[in-house]
Amino acid sequence: MNYHIRYVKAEDEEEVMNIYQSLIGTAGCTWNSEYPSMEDVRMDTKNSALYCMVDENSYIIAVAAADDDCELNHLTCWKNGIKRWCDLKMVAVKKNMQNQGLGKILVSYIIDDVKKRGFDGMRMIVGKANSSALALYNQLHFKCCGDTYMYGIHWFCYEMEINKC
Repeated sequence: MNYHIRYVKAEDEEEVMNIYQSLIGTAGCTWNSEYPSMEDVRMDTKNSALYCMVDENSYIIAVAAADDDCELNHLTCWKNGIKRWCDLKMVAVKKNMQNQGLGKILVSYIIDDVKKRGFDGMRMIVGKANSSALALYNQLHFKCCGDTYMYGIHWFCYEMEINKC
């Protein structure tokens, strides 16, 4: 499959929202009609924090956001010594494109990119019932460092130190 990865543009935002909304209610998905919202997508697009994988026909097939939004700063499980955290969130692969390794390719690309942007750690919360996301993060060598209860959901906390190579 031919694809490339780039930042989401304003004209992509509706397509991104359609992907997010199509996954609501699927196994392990913690999203609902309020999150992720178009406001979240617009803010991440504006901040160059929303990445997409595009196929040979220029259709978005996967998307994820990564930036320092500080939403997880209050949790005490994170590794000491990380100076600048990047929060990974809203990782999605179109339903008909899942189980092909696209999420792993996209998140690996993002890890490399945020390294260049000066981050030295990546973290996220993952719904405890989201077995496909948990498998992805374990494959990529993220470490589970705790758990929390936020937004009415039980989460695992995952982190990775990003080496400055």
